[in-house]
Amino acid sequence: MKTHVFISIILLCFASCKQHVAREAFDQVTTNHIGEQANTIYLADYENIEYGFGNVLKHFKTKQQIADSIEQIYQGISKEFLLGKYNPAEDSNFVRIPSHMTLRKGLYCHRETFNAFNELREAALEDGINLKITSAMRSFHYQKQIWERKWQMYHMGTTDDIAADIHTVLTIMRYSSMPGTSRHHWGTELDLNSTEVNYWLTSEGTQIYQWLCEHAGQYGFFQPYDNSAERTGYEEERWHWSYKPLSDMYLNAYTNKITPSDLHGFHGSYLVDSLDILQRYVHGIAK
Repeated sequence: MKTHVFISIILLCFASCKQHVAREAFDQVTTNHIGEQANTIYLADYENIEYGFGNVLKHFKTKQQIADSIEQIYQGISKEFLLGKYNPAEDSNFVRIPSHMTLRKGLYCHRETFNAFNELREAALEDGINLKITSAMRSFHYQKQIWERKWQMYHMGTTDDIAADIHTVLTIMRYSSMPGTSRHHWGTELDLNSTEVNYWLTSEGTQIYQWLCEHAGQYGFFQPYDNSAERTGYEEERWHWSYKPLSDMYLNAYTNKITPSDLHGFHGSYLVDSLDILQRYVHGIAK
């Protein structure tokens, strides 16, 4: 029996990234069935999409061919990128955030994240809300500095005290990530206004948080570490907002590429597997 299927899809923002992401978003995807060709998808009027590793989609493809093309995007995302082992200042897909938008200088994020945040910020200003970025892309090295400083602060046992190591890891990871497991490595995450819990309980912090909850989704942002009961891992972070069109793709790539053996070179790294860090923390996000 002939089936007529009409689907309009916008494939969200495979943002330009020389190793990882499609340079342009798909403008439009429509399905138009004729006869037995129910799986034929016509890609309407889109430019060539360069993935940075040479793949360019042509005029129309089947669903399976599109799935295969997307898989090639994932294959082009390097472990070094996912682990934060690169310099954003040397990557043309990253931008240095203007100082008037930040609470400290020298912050970088992915260009697509910045563009979306700029729109979010302008909308917030119209409502009397001033959003300032306090942290953005963090490299493996920078995250390691945070981790090792807190390790020295919280570790109370001897160098071979496994129980003390476990306690220290779990204490640090209430609010801080192990190097190589932070979403901040991807340039898709922004910490806004303050990372102090008490700030977000003040009248100013509450007003800003309520505004973000109501409006951030319209610009592609979500709060990965909310207070939902089904979530695991980190404590709630009202300051942490993620640009979902990119971060979802990077998380999928991370799932496919990164294993506990890739995480090493810092105190407590031997516990990644036994404490199920990847599942509980990397994947312990709001749905």
